[in-house]
Amino acid sequence: MNEEKLCENIVYARFTWPGNDEKYVCLMHSLKLAKLAEIMGFYLQIIPLKLDEIEDKHCNQYVKTS
Repeated sequence: MNEEKLCENIVYARFTWPGNDEKYVCLMHSLKLAKLAEIMGFYLQIIPLKLDEIEDKHCNQYVKTS
């Protein structure tokens, strides 16, 4: 059975998916989100964080576990 948990990677950037609040993502997920937005035909602004913004943030994407 597959379950989902929050990604544990270090946060890299922030973004706002249309219709949602701002969220944070790791580098891997930011690349995947950018590609998905491109496929869907719209621009998604992904803003890299400064070092002092990273401390208390976590990637908001879910990953499957086995």
